[in-house]
Amino acid sequence: MTHQDDADRTVSVPLRTWMDDEAKERVASRSRFLGRPDEVARWERESVVRKVTVAFGVAELLRHVRDHPAANQSPLSPGDSWGADDFAVRISPSEAGAGGSVSSRNSRVSSGAGSRCSMATVRSSEPAWKEVKGVEASRLPRQLSVNIVEPSFLDDGFGRGDDEQDMGRYLEAEFPSLPSADHVAAAVSQSEEDARCHSLGVLLYELFPHLSPLLDEGDNRLQEPASKRARSMDSKEDSNSTKQSYVPLTELGFPSSICMMLVKNLLDCGEDDRPDHAYDTLDTVVKDLHLLLLDPNRFLFDHAPKLENGRAKLSFRKRKLYGRENEVTSITDAFCRVSAGKSEAFFIGRFSGSGKSMLVDSLTARVDVAEGYVVTHKFDQMSKERPLFEVVSLFNELCLLIRDKSSQQNLRSMNDKLADAFGTDFSVLARLLPNVGALSPQFNGRTEKGDCDQTNSRSICFVLQRFVRVVSSASHPVMIFLDDLQWCDKSSLSLIEGILCDTIGSSCLFFVGSYRSNEVQDEDPIFPFMKRVESFGLRTTKLCLEGLSPKDLNTMISDALCMFPRICEPLSDVGNPFFFLEFLRSLVDRRLLEYNAQKRRWVWDEDCISVMDIAGNVLYLLSSKMNGLPDNIQLALKIAACFGIKMMVSVIKNMCTVDEYSSINDGMDQIVSEGFMIKAGTAHYQFVHDKVREAAYSLIPEDEKGKFHYKLGMALYSSIKGSGDMPDCIVFSACDQINRDIEDTVAQSPNVKMNLAELYENAGVKAMGCSNFATACKYLQNSLSLLPSDHWESMYDQSLRLTFMLANSAYSAGDADEAYRISQTIINHAHCLTEKLDAYHLIVAILHDREAVEEAYITSYNILLQLGEAIPDAFGPKEVYSEHKKTSKMLVGLSEESLMEMEQMAHEKQYILKFYRIITVASYSAKASLVPFFTCRMVQLTMEHGLSPYSIMAFVQYAAMMCSNVMVANIKAACGIAKLAMAARKRFGSSTGQVPILFPYYAFVAIYTEQVSINRLDWANKLCIHSEMAHVVLFLSSMSRSKRALKSLGEALSVAWQLAKYHVVRSTLTEFFFAKMNDHHSYKDNVGHWLPGGLNAIQDIRLSLIAGEKLPELLKRAEYYIDMMRRQCNTFTCTQLMLFRDTISILIGGGSSDVSEVQNDALKYAADMAFYHKAMRAYWIGHSERCHHFSERLFCGVDNSGGRQHRSFFMLYYGLNSFKVIRRTSPMKTKAVPHEALQEIKAAAKLSRWNFSNKAHLLEAEIFSREGRSEEAKASFAAAISSARSSRFVHEQGLACELAAYHSKKIGDHRGAWGLFSQARQCYTDWGSQVKVDSITQQLESFQISLAN
Repeated sequence: MTHQDDADRTVSVPLRTWMDDEAKERVASRSRFLGRPDEVARWERESVVRKVTVAFGVAELLRHVRDHPAANQSPLSPGDSWGADDFAVRISPSEAGAGGSVSSRNSRVSSGAGSRCSMATVRSSEPAWKEVKGVEASRLPRQLSVNIVEPSFLDDGFGRGDDEQDMGRYLEAEFPSLPSADHVAAAVSQSEEDARCHSLGVLLYELFPHLSPLLDEGDNRLQEPASKRARSMDSKEDSNSTKQSYVPLTELGFPSSICMMLVKNLLDCGEDDRPDHAYDTLDTVVKDLHLLLLDPNRFLFDHAPKLENGRAKLSFRKRKLYGRENEVTSITDAFCRVSAGKSEAFFIGRFSGSGKSMLVDSLTARVDVAEGYVVTHKFDQMSKERPLFEVVSLFNELCLLIRDKSSQQNLRSMNDKLADAFGTDFSVLARLLPNVGALSPQFNGRTEKGDCDQTNSRSICFVLQRFVRVVSSASHPVMIFLDDLQWCDKSSLSLIEGILCDTIGSSCLFFVGSYRSNEVQDEDPIFPFMKRVESFGLRTTKLCLEGLSPKDLNTMISDALCMFPRICEPLSDVGNPFFFLEFLRSLVDRRLLEYNAQKRRWVWDEDCISVMDIAGNVLYLLSSKMNGLPDNIQLALKIAACFGIKMMVSVIKNMCTVDEYSSINDGMDQIVSEGFMIKAGTAHYQFVHDKVREAAYSLIPEDEKGKFHYKLGMALYSSIKGSGDMPDCIVFSACDQINRDIEDTVAQSPNVKMNLAELYENAGVKAMGCSNFATACKYLQNSLSLLPSDHWESMYDQSLRLTFMLANSAYSAGDADEAYRISQTIINHAHCLTEKLDAYHLIVAILHDREAVEEAYITSYNILLQLGEAIPDAFGPKEVYSEHKKTSKMLVGLSEESLMEMEQMAHEKQYILKFYRIITVASYSAKASLVPFFTCRMVQLTMEHGLSPYSIMAFVQYAAMMCSNVMVANIKAACGIAKLAMAARKRFGSSTGQVPILFPYYAFVAIYTEQVSINRLDWANKLCIHSEMAHVVLFLSSMSRSKRALKSLGEALSVAWQLAKYHVVRSTLTEFFFAKMNDHHSYKDNVGHWLPGGLNAIQDIRLSLIAGEKLPELLKRAEYYIDMMRRQCNTFTCTQLMLFRDTISILIGGGSSDVSEVQNDALKYAADMAFYHKAMRAYWIGHSERCHHFSERLFCGVDNSGGRQHRSFFMLYYGLNSFKVIRRTSPMKTKAVPHEALQEIKAAAKLSRWNFSNKAHLLEAEIFSREGRSEEAKASFAAAISSARSSRFVHEQGLACELAAYHSKKIGDHRGAWGLFSQARQCYTDWGSQVKVDSITQQLESFQISLAN
């Protein structure tokens, strides 16, 4: 950059004159600021900075002369010295100076010995220390000058950062008169360089004594002229030596950085036996001067360090990150991408103490500027005691952070969004995140009975997904930092994975995870977790922090000692930042590194330090320091270390109530003062580093650690024993400590064991209430282990209760094998069938999950028989009709009011409905013909014995049967029954039985219902929140946010696909579905909920295809599902998904090589699916006869219940295709197909015009066209195109345009036909069907030829 204009506005003053005026100004300032010592000190500090600035300019000029002797036409020999008379200072003119003098001129004065200008006349109105603008060398034949400037991108003035003040300026030297030709720096010998450095030292020795900040005012040396003072202090010969002797500048009170480390080291360059610290080159001198100006408060001025325990304290920069510029850029860029609207993951690996946390901390200020939120958590060895709990707590903390950083208007907006997202399910979120009440006060404390039984670990993920979608956005990104992931368990990683990979909403989540790379193996959960995150297409950065280089480490030591980096080099080595800082502290403690008050600088024993090991001794150094502390502080350290990296204040308060630990509170305060821990707000204390915690923990002998933990746990338990209020954190902490020596508990007296069994049971219940089922299992297992060996006889009720809670927790945590084993234990010990029913129900669910459908069916069948139910062996069409008629009579007169007032069903009878519900699901595969019986029987029991949560499902399922089974089809009546049932859900709370209700409703009924004002995402949430996670999120595709079902079906199914990913893949626990491919054993027995996940996948693809979703994306999704199902040996789902995959491939037109041959009899239930697919493929590729053949088989087969599901949506193609196969000789049945199809579609359109209106218009238009009713056909074609566009059925919009084009061509409207063909091609292009694009293109080409002719 050029600053010639600045140079033109400056005044040149000979350096010697400038020095004399500076001395005069000092005397004047003392008079002017008499009685104001602070002002005097400020002026003197500024004067020192001005002189260092001049020295910087002189050094830069000398270096330039050295490097470009030819360019500067220097007549001087290398050995010639330079003095004050050889330079001039360029300063800023102004009307009023710092000392009050009035400027007499603003013009530039040329430099030179004959030119004189008093500095007092040109004082700048800027801060005095900024007035030096450059230096000129007047000794050269051609004048050479240097401009001293600040880069334009930096702020003027002393910056403020860290805890420092007066941080100085970043200055650069510019040479405005550089020659145009490039010059190669001349070779310089060391002797020549030594001479230049010595010459500069003599000049600086003369420059600085003009100001002595700390000299007494009466010191007569200050009154002497500069030239005389310089001569009096100049060198003199010793009779026995040629060594020059200078009066030390320290005697004049100058800072040690100038006296000892700058001027003296320059003067030492002239010695025959030059010391090690003497300068080697002018380049180093320039660097040191630059550093003095950059940070004068740290490096220029003397400051005695603070004392700590009687010893000087090192001046570490607490928040400065050394040597990580590239890493800071990387993580900052990642966050910028997130704040633009994309979630991202960032992983940092390296050893403990390498600066992982500080790297992340460097970003927090930027997140705050972006109005984002940062929540952090550090795992430790204690974290595995409560998996999931700590991660969920992080989001609980996020609620308070959002509250504190948001305006009232933003909080109101947040409240509305949460209400929209959760609706009546807000209590589920509130129970998981109690602090959410801070964001939605009206919901504070609101819960619903039964919620605890509904939410499990499989649904926590989706609850938090919904929450993150609401609270995070591009304008408010959320950053989650989890430190030390090597201590994180699988379930917590799975939860983070589910939240992070959620791409449904507008989440802007930046996940940062760090781990110790030297403490993990390839098989540790963190690496599969990272791979899975990447596999979802989430942008992921992996960073490995290397040790600091000697240069960066030297910079860190230089800052700590407030000394030039070159002086500190003997202390530097490649290493770990934290280890080395602790090492420096230990050197201070051993007095190997100490502050010398006389020299005003740090000094050290280099020989002793050089033989010491840095990294290997850090724990030893810390523990040695701790061992020297008083006993009460050591005790507090031991106690805090036992609780992990953090210790809650509430735990400390409870500990203080126990006599043995009553002094812990004082001990914690002293620990903080010693620097081992910090107090984070009012909630907890935290170790400053995990290595400090390890050192504190090492104070406890290894063989005593278990007993120490046990004593702490018992002390906590005693502090709450007998109290009605037992806070969760205290109960959990007490149990976790006792767990570390549970064997000692077993040896206690029976009374103690019973008390602890009660404590563990309490903890288990609390953990289940927090949906922390894995931890609940541990607590409940411990509780059972403390009961007597004959507890099934002596403590039957407690044993039954604990065992079932344990089985339920194991199942909810994903351990189906353990849940099955425990349930069998209950069956073996329970006294009667009633007490075994819950266990049997759980066993049936597990069998169903394992795909052991026959066994699940038989078990449920036998239980129902024992409960007095009679189940037929066969149930044909006549029986279906008869049972339906019987049931429908019982429903006559049923209204919402009567349903709401119906008596509650007895608990015993509810078990019958529970088993009917689960046998119904199993019978779809085991014995499908009995599904109508089970459905009708559930409704009949409800009408006879009263209403229960399972009754709602029975009504909806009955309505679904009436919509899908041609034997009892009555869509209008079905819709009425379903609506009544959906309205009656509120009687049992919004959470009760939602999933099995929504599955049949949205799968079979909702597509026929009238306009429903339901937020489809809200229904998606309800489907995925609850414990069964059983049934399909994807059937909500019939709903849209705009209250027009299937108007946004394409969009809705895109949502459904994202949801399906997490409920196909996560239907039990993620690790089951991402099992290691190298494992040779089958996961079939541990799959869990395979059928619901498979149904989700099938219905997602089916409805997406119906809705006209883009085919390439749909094909990719189908392949994904197939791969997942193959891993689980799920042949049922694979067969049907492969049929869809083949159909999509054919529609795309990618060739048949990838199309698998799926036999019709591969699975009994898949036969109708095969007919559907073959008919669909044949229609779109133009095989009319084949399409008609398979359509007939689909609609007229023996098993109508399966085909009914496809009938309504395929009826359009059946009707349109029939025109191509109708001939004069065709039977009347075939000729009647179009009109019959139209009649059925119109009936469906009356109930759901947004789904079927376009189909009715299109088929009607084709009928009009065939009948020669051209104008009516044209109007209907236009209505069909408009309606399909409105519903976003792009494929059917294309089909309507194509058929309309043929009609226009037939009636001679060639221009209209051309336009319609073009529209059709664009629609098919958007759909992704190349085979149809090619077909229409051929039509356009042939049409163009005919038009040309």
